[in-house]
Amino acid sequence: MSTKINSRSPFYITATEPTVSEGAFSCTTAGLANFSVESNGTIINPTILKGTIIAQDHIEFAALASDGSNTPRTVNYTIRIPDNYTNTTDGTISCPQTFTQLVPTTCVSGNNNMAVFAGSISNLTSVSTGSTVSLGSFFSNGTSATITSYEVLNYQGVAIDAVLTGTVPNQTLTFSTTSTCVSGTFKVRARNSVDACITDSNDFTVASACTKSLHCTTQDATTDAVALTGGAVSSTGVVSIPNYTHTGDLTRVNIKTIAGVSNTTDITTDVKAGNAVSALNNTTGSSRTIELTFRFVVPSGYSNAGANLDCDDTFTQPATTTPELVCADEFISYDGFSIATTGDIITGRGTVDVNGVTATFVRATTDISDGAGGFYAAFPEQPNATPRTIKITFVVPSGFSNANAQKTCDVSGFTQPPTSNPCSATNPNFFISGDSFTSQRAFCDNNKKYSVNDSVTINSSSTTLLSIVKGNIVCRGSASIGFDTVDGDNKYFAVTENPSSSGAGNIGASFMVIRIDDNGVITDLNRAVNCTSDFGNDNIV
Repeated sequence: MSTKINSRSPFYITATEPTVSEGAFSCTTAGLANFSVESNGTIINPTILKGTIIAQDHIEFAALASDGSNTPRTVNYTIRIPDNYTNTTDGTISCPQTFTQLVPTTCVSGNNNMAVFAGSISNLTSVSTGSTVSLGSFFSNGTSATITSYEVLNYQGVAIDAVLTGTVPNQTLTFSTTSTCVSGTFKVRARNSVDACITDSNDFTVASACTKSLHCTTQDATTDAVALTGGAVSSTGVVSIPNYTHTGDLTRVNIKTIAGVSNTTDITTDVKAGNAVSALNNTTGSSRTIELTFRFVVPSGYSNAGANLDCDDTFTQPATTTPELVCADEFISYDGFSIATTGDIITGRGTVDVNGVTATFVRATTDISDGAGGFYAAFPEQPNATPRTIKITFVVPSGFSNANAQKTCDVSGFTQPPTSNPCSATNPNFFISGDSFTSQRAFCDNNKKYSVNDSVTINSSSTTLLSIVKGNIVCRGSASIGFDTVDGDNKYFAVTENPSSSGAGNIGASFMVIRIDDNGVITDLNRAVNCTSDFGNDNIV
């Protein structure tokens, strides 16, 4: 609030009362107490000192038999963080409560002492000065014992009074309240005169009169609003549930958009468990907008009670400090891998480069499923040259959020040579350079020119350079001695249609290069290398 202090008339000092931070809200701050689980599985929810319980991951547990074992039980409560705490913007925290459910010692379920409950107590609406339930209409004495007392359990502790009058077992339960638009869940429990056995009614809701309907935002005087506030999405995808202003159940959370792109993934389980949502892990390197949809069931007491209410909320999500390495990253390169005519994957000289760092190679397989959750180690032999994709697994180097994990990427662009000799004297004739390099740009180093006059055949569609494509096979030989594939050692060669003593390098014009693997297969090409551009390492133009 604002306070004026009269220091000396006519002067005034205006001061604003500071907001005092309560520090971080924790489970200790919440002060949950008196939690228990009864032998029949009924959960007695705890009292809470600060904050509001808005969800729990268990409503009840299985009943224990008298010859069973005591069983530890844990319920995780989602608690809305109040204002003025340093972590208020987190929205909620999850606090576990543990209790050992004891086997019944003097009660055997179904014995003749237990009270009998029949039927179902209906939900009560528009409760004000008094709405009644005749318990004698639902409960009756057991064969060998009588009902001694009833208890009324009010789960949410809402402002609705419950009063028992009359004589057991035909007591009348009267609900009343002076509040409007409140509702809660109740249960009636009967105890008998002989043992510790209890008999519970069904859960039922009691709601006060309310002419308002519940919506995501306030529309007019006849509506209440969910009014989502706070909450967050962490860089790794942990969703903190926003605060909301009613007692309806949050039943579903799903993604609506990620950076404006539609996405309908249901993330309810991860959100309620406090787990990171993999679909929301922000490895983009920059913050982005996340839109989530929260589905509530409108509680009793509203004119639209029982309806699903989907409310959208938008969050600005920060990026992770270190990005995750993904197969689509353009700075991953693969070199030295090839496929033999037998279909075997040759990995002896294979390397995986990740942004200048050589990653540890693990294995390479085909992309053909073996039907047992894996992939075959080799491809079947083929009579014709066949495009192939292989799966390469390597260890992610440091500098990434998934460092030291194994990563498997599908790498295309490989060709499996045919089992029959693909070389023929009838294939188009071309010329390749005697010099070869591991990099295209190496032709432009040292201001040199290279001769291109080594005669070869390529099974292209014509005799023009434009007809050469990846997957073609380069052969060398003659009709008299025969032809065989060129072992290119995965290096780049210049190629021309006619022999030339200066067909590549710093020749003042563009030239074409092809990369040839161990089996003569062209695995990469560039039709327009020009050393008069800034392509080379030491050219000044």
